[in-house]
Amino acid sequence: MNRRHLLVASAVGLFATITIGSTPAAATPCTNLKFLQLQYTTITSAEDNATGTFTVPNSNPPTILVGGLPAFCRVTATLTPISDSTIRIEAWLPETTWNSRFLGTGGGGFEGVIAYGELSAGIRRGFAAANSDLGTGSSGCNPLYCGTHGNMGNPLAIASGDPSTPSTGLFGHPERINDFGYRAIHLMTLRGKEIVQAFYQQKFTEGLF
Repeated sequence: MNRRHLLVASAVGLFATITIGSTPAAATPCTNLKFLQLQYTTITSAEDNATGTFTVPNSNPPTILVGGLPAFCRVTATLTPISDSTIRIEAWLPETTWNSRFLGTGGGGFEGVIAYGELSAGIRRGFAAANSDLGTGSSGCNPLYCGTHGNMGNPLAIASGDPSTPSTGLFGHPERINDFGYRAIHLMTLRGKEIVQAFYQQKFTEGLF
């Protein structure tokens, strides 16, 4: 009788342990942004970061941004305003040090990547900051090279490291050229403002450094 009672008690204890261990983390104003519905937009992640640092994704060796980053909410999203567009954006939102202003940031060259240094500089100054890869990341572009066929066979381009016969880039993708030329920055600004307003639940003013 005692043995049976002990077995039942053990089973109950195991169940309680499993139940507690599987409890999801509590939602926050930041993580709730994953469910935000915006035009042409898929929110791919929304995470709190209170570590004071940030490791740049896919950097090898790992690039770590340090220097006392404030606690912030990092939101990543993909914009698809037209079938051939894939515009990646990020919004970094200071959680306690916001100056009530929005900062749209840029990068260099053909972009193709998120400029994390610009985002970190923005939130250090209290801005809610946004950045975009200009829609060229899916084309194989990087800040120095976009793989357009206009460089095909160009001796100077080849000497600078471009392939002699580019197979990726904006060639044949007029809508991606439009993204690079104006649309990515425009939509980053519109969606970035909407994300900021959803997070802080208050109006703000636009600003530059």
